[in-house]
Amino acid sequence: MEFYGWFALFILIAIAISYMIRRYLKKRFPEWGARQNVEMPPEDAGAEILPENEPAPAPPQNVPLTIGKYLLATILIVALIVFIFHTAAKFHTMLDDWQKENKENADRLLKHSLDSSSGLASRLVEKQETGEDDYQTGLRYYRGDDGKKDLEQAAKYYRKAAEQGHAAAQFYLGVCYRYGYGVEPDYMEAAKWYRKAAEQGLAAAQFNLGVCYDNGHGVPRDYRQAAHWYRKAAEQGHADAQNNLGVCYDNGGGVDKHPERAVYWYRKAAAQGNGMAQCNLGNCYADGNGVKKDPKLAAEWYRKAAEQGDARGQYMLAKCYYNGVGVEKNRDLAEEWRKKAAAQGYEKAKRDFWMW
Repeated sequence: MEFYGWFALFILIAIAISYMIRRYLKKRFPEWGARQNVEMPPEDAGAEILPENEPAPAPPQNVPLTIGKYLLATILIVALIVFIFHTAAKFHTMLDDWQKENKENADRLLKHSLDSSSGLASRLVEKQETGEDDYQTGLRYYRGDDGKKDLEQAAKYYRKAAEQGHAAAQFYLGVCYRYGYGVEPDYMEAAKWYRKAAEQGLAAAQFNLGVCYDNGHGVPRDYRQAAHWYRKAAEQGHADAQNNLGVCYDNGGGVDKHPERAVYWYRKAAAQGNGMAQCNLGNCYADGNGVKKDPKLAAEWYRKAAEQGDARGQYMLAKCYYNGVGVEKNRDLAEEWRKKAAAQGYEKAKRDFWMW
């Protein structure tokens, strides 16, 4: 039930209780509802003169029924307080969901970089003779070629290559420290090695360093630095960095807020099949943020994200079907997409639609 629904319910209950109390008090104490209807005589109309020093009788008083009114006011105040607390609790829940979602997104982005960076590194970085043999050995141990997966040995050989200035090895050594692969987890060491690779122009490292600044992992949180490194990676075609740079422009994080530029970068990432960017672009069309509002296009982008398995896109598409926005209303499809999002751990999707 929405906030205003709760408030209206409290008001109705308060009015009903007040009415019942008033009826009871009238029956139990009828004199409390009496009113004085006799005019008081004017001073010059021959009013009786009292003997000296004798106190004057108190004039008849109106005795309105105030108890019911006081109780009504009290109940309304209590209802208002309950409504405020309910609203605050709801806002707190939404804030917690947002923070959790933000953290999950950051972790997912880093893991995505880990999974995709091998191919990206080979495309963007020319083969470096110095440290290349150690790097390739580290890769074999990391991938488990010939059944020899050994993360400690992988980290060992990555370090040998990284210390010789091999950019891809520096990036992978940073990943090892970020997730504790073969070494103790250490955000500061991860950021250090990301930076070395990023300064050599490796887009995956630039993106991960941006995420470190965005979340304060191993470095002081700095949104300007985050946007700086996202831009460097985005300009090289890194889809996740393009999406994150779009978020920076969308929210004004580290850059001046600019909805049209946000859409520009979302669209670039979405064209590469980035599910998060597709969902974000759907939000832009749904809200008319940086583009003309178009519920149908919003639903289309949500669908593209949902079909790739993006949990947030699945949830937003479910809402479209549930409310009939941009698509024909279909509660069965809404429930189907909601369950898919919930199965991936998306918190908002775990609540049934009737609780929205």
